[in-house]
This record gives sequence, structure tokens and C-alpha cells, in this order.
Amino acid sequence: MDKAATPWLRYLEELRPHLQGRDHRGRKGSLRWLEALMAERGGRAGTVRNILYKDLGSPEEKERLYRILADLYREAGLKPPPPPAELFLKSARKVLGRDKRRIFRHFLRELEAGRRPQVVVVGGAATGKGVLLSALRQALAAFPGKTPFVLNLGGELAQALIPLAEELGVEAETLLSQLSPTQPYILQGALQQEFLAALAQALNRAGRPLLLRAEAQGTLEGLPLRGPDGGQRGLSAWLEPFLRSLEIPYLAALTEPPPTLPYQPLSPRAGRRPAASSGKGSPTCLRSASRPW
Repeated sequence: MDKAATPWLRYLEELRPHLQGRDHRGRKGSLRWLEALMAERGGRAGTVRNILYKDLGSPEEKERLYRILADLYREAGLKPPPPPAELFLKSARKVLGRDKRRIFRHFLRELEAGRRPQVVVVGGAATGKGVLLSALRQALAAFPGKTPFVLNLGGELAQALIPLAEELGVEAETLLSQLSPTQPYILQGALQQEFLAALAQALNRAGRPLLLRAEAQGTLEGLPLRGPDGGQRGLSAWLEPFLRSLEIPYLAALTEPPPTLPYQPLSPRAGRRPAASSGKGSPTCLRSASRPW
């Protein structure tokens, strides 16, 4: 097994060069030294090895080990690493149903492993889209350099898209001012997709995760949403080319299924599974890019 196969072991390996000498527990940074420190803090020494090498242990023991490592980082003058996903899951368990806990845990663990999770979930009212995004937003804020962009889309989309575009340095007003109700539909669609493409490129350059929530319908500068062919689109279908062009981690919580992107359905109640659909856009397993991020 790779010596950095778990985040716990990676944290310890990064810390060890800063732990010098010996004390009454033994050589600082050694496994036995850490086991002795764990026991002094009221934990079970025998759990240290399982947590470090296999990521196995109770949430309470993992939380205790994380506090020890964080204290050691601070004593060495270093910024503590973010808590592993398991610790965020403990607090999220109080507000997330079973299906959303699985998505939450998957997303954070993919980030911890250096991969690029790209997940689409679909659910109507009272399925917990907002709660899931809120929990992820709070967790991602603890990851260095991973503070997410947050985008809530519904109704007039310019109200949410223009501030994000300005933050990213995209000249939104210049692009959107070209839209006109007198234009051919295909030109409206082309301009809308050009704006989305510019936004995706800017997000890719920024490199931070995106948390997106979208209602079923929307307008842009008062005009219906249109695809490259000029045809009118619902919000999920309109966003699909944008989502496909992203090279950053994202979680998109949509009200309606996208035409072809794989997605995970959200259930209104924990433990209740929606009926599966068939054909394009049918529910699939969580989707993650395999390339390192």
C-alpha cells in the first residue's frame, strides 16, 4: 500500500520532518510515540495504526487523532490540514439524509485523494438540495484553496451570473448587451452559449470548486434560454454544455434531469428511493473525473 494511501498518513508524513528529538514517549513522530500520545489524550492506542493505514476507526477516535495532529502542526508553526471527510460527515449526519450523506462523503474523499469530483444530483422540492450544498460549502471552506464559488440560478439568471462573471474578470455586460429580442433565435442561442463558455473558461482558470443550484426554468436578460440551434431550453438542458466544459470539481444540484449527463436522484426522505427511469439521462452512479486535479 502506498505510504500516503490515507489522508491521515499523509498528514503525519508531512509533519514528521518538523518533529525532532525524543521525549518520555520515544522518538517524536514514530508510530509508538503517537500511540502513547493518543492514550494520554484518552483514546485507544491500538486504533492509531488502523486509522493511519486503513482509515478504519470510530468517528470519536478519528476526531481525537485529528485534534492531536492539528495541535502538533500548530506547535511546529504550521497551518493544520483540513479535517478528513469523515469528521465533516459526523456533523453533516444531523442534517443530511442517507443518500445525501453518501454524495457528501464521496465528494470530499475525491478531493482529499487529489481527484476532481464532478457530480450532478437531481431533485424537486423538499429533496434537500440546499442543505447538501450548504454542508459542502462549509466543509470546503476548511480546505486550503478550495473555497467554492456558489451559484444559485432561477428566474432572471443575470442577477446571479453577472456578479460571478465580474468576480472572475469576465466582461459580462459586454457580452450580454448584444442580446436583443429582435434577433433570430439561433443568434440569441449562440450569444448565450458564448457567455457560458467564457464563464466556464474563467472558472477553469480560477481552479476552485463550483457549487451550483438550478431551478427548472429561467431567463437571461428577459429572454428565453436557447441552445446553439436556437431552440428553447429548460435550465438543466441549457447548462449541460457549460457543465461539460468545466475542468474543476463541481456539484450541480438541478431540479430537472439534464438531457445526457449522468446524475444521481435525490429522495425526499432518507431511505426512500425514487423509481428509476430509462433512456438518456437515466439515473446513474456518482460521476467523477478520473484525472488528478
